[in-house]
Amino acid sequence: MPSQQAPQERNLFQSFLLILIETLLTFLLKHDRMSRHHAQHLIQQRALICVKTHLPSDTFYVTFAPQGVLFDFEMAENTKIDATVTASTLTLLRAFFTAKPIAFEKISIKGEQQLSTELRHLMEYFNLPQIASDWRHWFSFETNDVTPVSQRMKPLLRRIDEQRLQLSNMSIATKQQAYELKIMKKRYQMLLVALGSVIILLLAGLLYTWWYFN
Repeated sequence: MPSQQAPQERNLFQSFLLILIETLLTFLLKHDRMSRHHAQHLIQQRALICVKTHLPSDTFYVTFAPQGVLFDFEMAENTKIDATVTASTLTLLRAFFTAKPIAFEKISIKGEQQLSTELRHLMEYFNLPQIASDWRHWFSFETNDVTPVSQRMKPLLRRIDEQRLQLSNMSIATKQQAYELKIMKKRYQMLLVALGSVIILLLAGLLYTWWYFN
């Protein structure tokens, strides 16, 4: 009797835990705009992910559906698995709570290349530090704006580059004008020297002529 009761209690605890995680992740996915943006293709495809953990060893399935993230411990035999995620439970928890790159590197994802890449990108955004840094947008009415920050910054960066180019051109023009003024000043000085020399020669000629005839 106790041997039968233990698995039942374990299954009940696992079911309760999965329901809790399912509710939490669905709530976060619906309110975090960047995570929702990266999960959009997975939701449209209704991607089914098999998650295999060790320490403790367990297997469960995650389905991305329009109503949210669905967790199950069992699937039909002929069900198509789109990707398989393998990692230790500690690694998955560390990736979600700390978002450290070393934790993501220890997570193995096997499946179709594009889907695996999208799933890994989702993991990099769908974690507690990223969600916490973006929590202000949860209360914003602009919930449809999922444009990445890098794209929103492009016009500003382009304008800064244009202004920098204009300043560079102005600097070159200023240096060129300064160089031309320097050349003109040098030519003016040479002209004054030449004019002074001519005047001195004329005066010397006049003095010599006056002395010669007197």
